[in-house]
Amino acid sequence: MIMNKSSFRQSVSAILIYKEWLYLVKRSDTMKDFPGYWAFPGGKLESKENHLIALQREIQEELGFDLSGEEVESCRLIGTLQSPDFVPYHFENAFYLLTLNKKEQFEINGEAEKGEWIHIDEIMDRFRKGNLLSISPNHQIYHHLYNERNLDEFSFELFDPAHTPRIEVLGGIYQLMPKSHTLPPFERTNCFYFKEAEVLVDPSPATSEEMDKLIIEVEKLGGVESILITHHHPDHYERANLLAQHWDAFILIHRETYKEIEKRSPSFFNDTFVFFVEEGESLGSYEEGEIIAFNLQGHAVAQICLADTNKRWFLAGDLFQGKGSVVLSGEPRSLSYYLDSLQFVIDYNPRVIIPSHGIALGGVDLLKRLKKHRLKREEQILAMIQQGLGIDEIVKRLYGNFSELLQRLGKRNVIAHKEKLEEEGRC
Repeated sequence: MIMNKSSFRQSVSAILIYKEWLYLVKRSDTMKDFPGYWAFPGGKLESKENHLIALQREIQEELGFDLSGEEVESCRLIGTLQSPDFVPYHFENAFYLLTLNKKEQFEINGEAEKGEWIHIDEIMDRFRKGNLLSISPNHQIYHHLYNERNLDEFSFELFDPAHTPRIEVLGGIYQLMPKSHTLPPFERTNCFYFKEAEVLVDPSPATSEEMDKLIIEVEKLGGVESILITHHHPDHYERANLLAQHWDAFILIHRETYKEIEKRSPSFFNDTFVFFVEEGESLGSYEEGEIIAFNLQGHAVAQICLADTNKRWFLAGDLFQGKGSVVLSGEPRSLSYYLDSLQFVIDYNPRVIIPSHGIALGGVDLLKRLKKHRLKREEQILAMIQQGLGIDEIVKRLYGNFSELLQRLGKRNVIAHKEKLEEEGRC
């Protein structure tokens, strides 16, 4: 995805530092951009503002603090970054380091849920234990301050297009993003490396070159004991067999997923060791907890999702994505299964949900909105059926402005809605 500079919203962040303490705000789980993230205060530029004017306004609005006061010893720009292509929110953000002479007691206003002065040792401890969700540039700042005890020589490390993009979502959970044969608007499918358990989830590089780049990045992190294939869509398993052979790793998979892949590619599992994953089975340890497998249907005939027993995170796969709608499996009762799967994760109530496309989000508010949207769409389809419209006419009304491919996929969802309505005796 190539974007020009004007496609990015301009924003600023204030890195408020006092000795080895940083001031972070917790964004509400209901926010549209980066919900549930711990962040530096700041926000978007308004019309005709420059960075410093916007920074002063945002800090005054969010914290009730005047940056022109004597408490601010210094203010300097340490870098400006654009969101990489795998982030669904497109910002160009300027990071300003503001050194204070005391830990000012700010008054939180606006969108933030809370704010704290946190010592760098505590920040790193929370992150390592899976209790602090933050964007990758902030991680770089935390790591530098932790190692050097100051930010005097700090500069951002940029993503290298020659390498597979990689971020550490939470402590010991790495998201790697090789290019894959996925559906638009995406170009990549996330795969995940769990360092403690040595499990790699859904590697699906589109080419041999992408596979080689992925191998290099994974081997920087550690060994691979097993590869989990969550479901049978090719953008979640392409070349996973070759990677299993490369690392002499065994493949973890649901029995139904195994059958579906074997139908499409009878030789795929040749020369690999395969173990079938059962509901509730542990795949290894994660920071004083276990990684548990759940089979959540609707998007596919079977889909293994992973959860932390301490409810810090839930790897939800294709139950949701960074943008666009999830396509249903087309199997009988797929919509009912999908709604049940969404509700399962909502009831589990993890602090962080992690998708196969896009980035991790705090809380389950998005899943609640997705379920509400599906039920609203169901009422729209029911009304059109009652008007006498057929499936193709409904698809044209709902998806007529989209590509032919997306219209075909949308038709599958419309059929699923109609089948559910018929099963319930509503049409």
